[in-house]
Amino acid sequence: MSISDLEWRASRRSGAHSHCVQIAVGDVGVRDDRLLLMRDSKDTAGPVLAITPAGWTAFSRQIKEGRFCLLRSGTV
Repeated sequence: MSISDLEWRASRRSGAHSHCVQIAVGDVGVRDDRLLLMRDSKDTAGPVLAITPAGWTAFSRQIKEGRFCLLRSGTV
């Protein structure tokens, strides 16, 4: 399956313009594992981040635990 064949979706909270991160789930031929794929909705031909479901669970848990310093837009 190719990345362009996947069903990409955005959060309903992103509004009418969908300027946000889009996600898709699929097997893109890397291994037999299913991957969570993320891309910028404003650059759908740009890079795609691929992460295993277990990796996403660990990452989101660490965010909730405060292990990352989240910066607000314009602070960098």
